Amino acid sequence: MISRWITPEDATLERAAIYTFHSVIAKGWRKGRLLLAGDACHQTPPFLGQGMCAGIRDCVNLAWKLEAVFGGRARDSLLDTYESERSPHVRAFIQLAVDLGGIIQTTDPEIARKRDARFACEEPRMFDFPQPQLGPGVWISGGMPAGQVFPQPRLDDGRRLDEVAWSGRFCLLGHASFLGEGVPQLEERIAAAGVVVVMQSGREICQWLSLHQAQGVLLRPDRYVFTLLRTNADLLRALSVLEQHLIPTPWVKAV
Repeated sequence: MISRWITPEDATLERAAIYTFHSVIAKGWRKGRLLLAGDACHQTPPFLGQGMCAGIRDCVNLAWKLEAVFGGRARDSLLDTYESERSPHVRAFIQLAVDLGGIIQTTDPEIARKRDARFACEEPRMFDFPQPQLGPGVWISGGMPAGQVFPQPRLDDGRRLDEVAWSGRFCLLGHASFLGEGVPQLEERIAAAGVVVVMQSGREICQWLSLHQAQGVLLRPDRYVFTLLRTNADLLRALSVLEQHLIPTPWVKAV
């Protein structure tokens, strides 16, 4: 295989290793205090370059949940949503990597000939990069973009959202008029749920809300969309669902 560049007269091969990849997903990512992440619970072929990215997403998903449990703001059962949320997400990326691998490394001469002929005719097969929703867990289903990652917008004062919203906390973004005026004890419930309210949303966030025809959005600590908010009733419902997962902590205040 390397005879074009080097021959036995030039060097001696001391070792040859065959690289083998896998496309597997473990069943059961948690057993008590033991939690698996990254390649320990899912392995993907290299053709999409998403193996490490998947591991990082695992850790970000776990980080805020572990922090909430150890901080006494959530029950131990919150950790059971880790696998249910991440497993379908990982599966979508692994499937695409497998499909890409079938094109890149096929060993069937006829399949390779047809592939090359399509490329020569400028008719390549197009793939859409996955933007899957999380699996069942700590978010309210009801269509996109709920369960998808939120962009990292810049506020009008130049700061990024993560510079304003506290790490490890849910974040409420919305128009200034959408904060439930006239709804009894709403601010107290927001504070007890550990939700940070960002008032100075900025142009980028307003454009995102307009695109999705929403008045506000509730984000998880890992910046996935918990739910869109169009009315005060949506906000009250979101807080009720959130309270099912978190233990109210009145020492956290909205800002």
